[in-house]
Amino acid sequence: MDLTGDIELPVPVDSCHAIVLGSAPRRVESYERLVASCPEIKRHKAVEGKDAHALSRALKDLGVRLATDVWQATVGQVACLCSHAQLWRRFAHCPKPFFVVLEDDAVLPNGPDAFREAVDQVCRGPDFDVCYLYVYPDHWPQPPKKLNPSKVRVATTEGFRTWCLLAYAVSREGARKLQHLIETEEVYAPIDCMVADWGQRGLLNVRCVDSQGIAENAGQLDMRVPQKDALPSNIWGTGDFKGGEPVKSHAMPVASGRADSDGFVD
Repeated sequence: MDLTGDIELPVPVDSCHAIVLGSAPRRVESYERLVASCPEIKRHKAVEGKDAHALSRALKDLGVRLATDVWQATVGQVACLCSHAQLWRRFAHCPKPFFVVLEDDAVLPNGPDAFREAVDQVCRGPDFDVCYLYVYPDHWPQPPKKLNPSKVRVATTEGFRTWCLLAYAVSREGARKLQHLIETEEVYAPIDCMVADWGQRGLLNVRCVDSQGIAENAGQLDMRVPQKDALPSNIWGTGDFKGGEPVKSHAMPVASGRADSDGFVD
């Protein structure tokens, strides 16, 4: 499937983006290792949860309505929502049919070629709005296949409930639906859970890969089981992040006007 016009190139070329938290050196380093092996991945500047003005401005620009009990969320979770939503809005107005989103703690355990081939097979398969390229380990309904980098064979299954937007593919139609949902639905949970709920409600056509090893998580999966070498989480509030602070939406400064850009970095 040619996603670039007249020449045949791997699917992620000019359509794969990594959300990078610039204030977190280890996450920037993680992204730099990722792009060193897969240079077509573009960097998207993450919204900083600890910058109240920037966060408020992003919410206003995207038209996000937070639920009244959003105080249960953290500013890191709300900033994560905004970062993904910025990409969806961009994709919704782009002519390309498919896009891939990675977070900055994603790793490609079987290398970039296996990743590219897996994404190509996903995009050639059944239609989807969102397809998870990574599934949270506890959420597999049955033991998954292990990706064989020397003979990549990836299929997708009807979506099951999972939450983790570490690595996923989204179609242009899916991006349009996500943008519409962000603008019309009250946000009451972390964006990972919101996408899962929208899929369960039939508002999104969600699919999941049948294989493990396309992308994996170098971040902190579960604070109940700390991992020495895991990247600290801006969502859980570990390490030197302030992302664990609860949201006080009524105390957030109100930004005037629209943001100057959606954070894309060429």
